[in-house]
Amino acid sequence: MHGPTPGRSGNRGHDEGGRIKPNPHLHRTVMEIVDNQIRGNEPPETRQTYERLLAEGLAEPEVRRLLGVALVTEIFHMMKNREVFNRRRFVGYLNRLPQEPSDGK
Repeated sequence: MHGPTPGRSGNRGHDEGGRIKPNPHLHRTVMEIVDNQIRGNEPPETRQTYERLLAEGLAEPEVRRLLGVALVTEIFHMMKNREVFNRRRFVGYLNRLPQEPSDGK
């Protein structure tokens, strides 16, 4: 017998379309980190990107979401490659927003 099929009510990890549902605890933690980076201006590129994207007309929730995507992508690379935070790579992700970073680079 196989596990639950995506889209069925027995599969709590996927939505009705079979997509992975976000973890609400992880989401809150990432958004807290993003907010701390903006407030604390550390790294300053996070706040600069926040202000740039707002000036480009993006809504504030979307800007915060994009910053979170950049952060999570950097964390993914840190864990995958067992390395420390790579500021240069992270700033590259920020500079390319609103284009979302991929897990390839």
